[in-house]
Amino acid sequence: MPKENLIKMKKLKSKKKVCLVTSSRADYGLMSKLINKLKKCKYIDFTLLITGQHLSKKYGYTYKAIIKNHRKISKLINIDIKTTQEASILSSMSQTIKKVGKYFNKSKKDLIIILGDRYETLCIALSAFINNAKIAHIHGGEKTVGSMDDSFRHSITKFSNLHFVSTDEYKKRVIQLGEKKNYIYVVGALGSEMLSDLNYLSKKNVENKLKMKFNKFNFLITINSYFYENVSIDKFMKSLFQAILKYKNTNYIFTLPNSDLNSDLISNQIFKFNRKNKNSYIFKNLGFNYYNSVMKYCDVVIGNSSSGIIEAPSLRVPTVNIGERQKGRLKSNTIINTKPNSSDIFKAIKKSLSSSFKNKIAKSKNPYYKKNTSKKIFDVIKNINLKKIDKKEFQDIKFL
Repeated sequence: MPKENLIKMKKLKSKKKVCLVTSSRADYGLMSKLINKLKKCKYIDFTLLITGQHLSKKYGYTYKAIIKNHRKISKLINIDIKTTQEASILSSMSQTIKKVGKYFNKSKKDLIIILGDRYETLCIALSAFINNAKIAHIHGGEKTVGSMDDSFRHSITKFSNLHFVSTDEYKKRVIQLGEKKNYIYVVGALGSEMLSDLNYLSKKNVENKLKMKFNKFNFLITINSYFYENVSIDKFMKSLFQAILKYKNTNYIFTLPNSDLNSDLISNQIFKFNRKNKNSYIFKNLGFNYYNSVMKYCDVVIGNSSSGIIEAPSLRVPTVNIGERQKGRLKSNTIINTKPNSSDIFKAIKKSLSSSFKNKIAKSKNPYYKKNTSKKIFDVIKNINLKKIDKKEFQDIKFL
């Protein structure tokens, strides 16, 4: 960080107005440690904006748990989320830009903090940009060629002023997108940091919460919608179900997908499966602590979610990563990639359960982990002089 961009806090005449936005379970749990640091800082006027899936009954009214911890600093903006078809998603995007944009225009925030790559996040970035607020983006520079999120993520980067990336490889990609090196910080992943010091719940506590008993085998399954896959959702899900049903004495623990395009089709298939199989359990939202405690006691994480790529390696729990949704992301040796057909999925699960594979990953390191990720982000936000940040200007790479 350039020295001229640092503020000596004793000279501050007014607090820095900072707003962190959370729109789904996908970002809130990861940012909870950062949120606590920001709200305790006496030099920051902090607001937690809660919107998107958090206020939807369909996705478990997750705002209620957030309000319990952060009532005094919270602002709620309700976005009507109905179906996951194109027209409904476009309507949600339009509402987000209009309502969040109106709030930013009225509240005049200095900095907006956002994480990830969802369409809601893109809309929030647009709203902040139009209202001339600086934007800090977490988890930019990553690559997931099998989902729309890839384009959303890179677009968010182009609206953002500060970039908190998880690895050196992702820093290079943000530079490739024309961003200034001085404002790109390699800090690791918030999720992997959280897991390093999480107070995990006991197995009995988890069983009481889930109202189940752990079985001989326990599979944690999350399937999210994908975009560039040469197989229909129906066929994808059928292949998954055929593969996992070959394992007897097994619990199938499903978490439902986020509100991506056509994710309702996935949820409907999971509900049908659940009705026919007594060892199947479905959860709209387990929360960060319970979800990762469940992961700790499961034999394998199955699906195409980023949690299997970024968080699961910290617990040295194997991940069977199906299809191309996460293609392009940096992966540890705890991850087994497989095509979305029943035979390959079955073989991948079998490999993940083998003693030889478990021994292989027993000392595996998570490439996304760095110490004090949340503190590194917080320190930059606390100390940087936002008024001194250079205007957005595309940085050309000089090719030979």
